[in-house]
Amino acid sequence: MLYLGIDQHRKQLTVEDRNENGDRTVRRQVSTRWGSVRTFLQEYSQRAMPEGGFVVVVEGCGFNRWLVKLLAAYGCRQVTVLRQRLGQLRTRTINRIKHLLRKHNLEQECPTKGLDTLRGRKWLAQVTLEAVDRVEMDLLLAQWNLWDEQIEKIAQEIGKRQAEHPTAVVLATIPGCGAYSSLALACRIGSIERFPRPGSLANYWGLTPGCRNSGEVTDRLGAITKQGSAVARFILGQLVLHILRRDAWMRAWYGRIKRRRGSKIARVAVMRRLATILWHMLKYQQPYVIGGPPRKKLPREGE
Repeated sequence: MLYLGIDQHRKQLTVEDRNENGDRTVRRQVSTRWGSVRTFLQEYSQRAMPEGGFVVVVEGCGFNRWLVKLLAAYGCRQVTVLRQRLGQLRTRTINRIKHLLRKHNLEQECPTKGLDTLRGRKWLAQVTLEAVDRVEMDLLLAQWNLWDEQIEKIAQEIGKRQAEHPTAVVLATIPGCGAYSSLALACRIGSIERFPRPGSLANYWGLTPGCRNSGEVTDRLGAITKQGSAVARFILGQLVLHILRRDAWMRAWYGRIKRRRGSKIARVAVMRRLATILWHMLKYQQPYVIGGPPRKKLPREGE
């Protein structure tokens, strides 16, 4: 992990970084012009990737909001955020198509269960609509194809970066965790050394109950805090579905909580446990093990 300090002025940035040993590798002045700042961050993020990424320390002031937003968009997070945005745009387009079909009560006429099939898209291109709605449908279908092409292009870039990111490679051993999911989680973790305990990662992602204690009341716990990255929580929620299908031990543990507290609480509990599993995987550089690692047998009395 590299640590980059930025002293911001009106016309220039003074940047200096240190590695884990405290050695300085960069000290320079960077113009605050958009092109200069973006070029520097792009080059630095690529150089920091083999080191596990980089952390930026910026002095808070009244005119560095643009810099903070720009920093959040660089490194591995930039490409995963772009993939998330494209997915959201595609979903909005599909929802608009469904709205047009419901407007004419035609959604149930689709020959397939979902619209995202070859037969479904062919039917959408030929379904009879009013003139204006037909034009809008054609435009939406063109947008849908465009989002698919762009998602495919960014997926190739994500695949390249994921293969070069050591943390993402370890996370990819989790059932259902592809290139996008593993890279998105990896860049939102950074160095695992930042988290001293397994529960620290769950706290960081807002998966632990909030505390509303007052006076002598010390057990007033509420819903999860939902602090930290919403993208990380969304990905963990999706991974839970794959893990429950493939990991019988985790599925049995989920079932016991579900019977007592309901499915929603049980699913969040699995997400929280998965966060602690991620901590152990990255701390000791071990892949995900279905059913958990072998339990050590305690010696019998007299042995």
